[in-house]
Amino acid sequence: MPCRYKSLPAGGTFYALRRTQPPHLIFVEPRDYEDFEAFLAEALERTGTKLLGYCWMPDTIHLALNTHLTPLAEVMRRVTRYCSQRICRRTGAKARYMDSLPMRLPEPEIHLQMLLRYIHCIPVITAVANTPDEYPYTSHRTYARKPQGPQIHTALLQSPAHVRRLH
Repeated sequence: MPCRYKSLPAGGTFYALRRTQPPHLIFVEPRDYEDFEAFLAEALERTGTKLLGYCWMPDTIHLALNTHLTPLAEVMRRVTRYCSQRICRRTGAKARYMDSLPMRLPEPEIHLQMLLRYIHCIPVITAVANTPDEYPYTSHRTYARKPQGPQIHTALLQSPAHVRRLH
């Protein structure tokens, strides 16, 4: 199946995810999350992309992104390559990904807050946590202005002021 990200032009606010198929763990230990964050910070800087929100599940990466000059396909290609290399080094298996339809937010000022609430509730929906506060690998704590856990440093998160105020 062709990559659905390629058809999207540069510029806009998007919800994108990468899920391994069949499930391979991208993240096994806390260090994996820290390494991914360091990689993602560099990839975002190189592509001029802003991270608006995230949830990193063991086999799935959920991202709310704002792209400028770089197409979403390029950003997601970098994320996919990084995850594939990590999985291959750890297990020797070649990772495949379920290609989901990326969602472009037509009116980010209206829809971004709902998207972020959904992303932050994914651990609750998947029964990994009872509340969004319990799961450390989302941007929820930043938006709720709660102290971060030691594993995640969210300096790379660039949340719009209107979302912070409403969240």
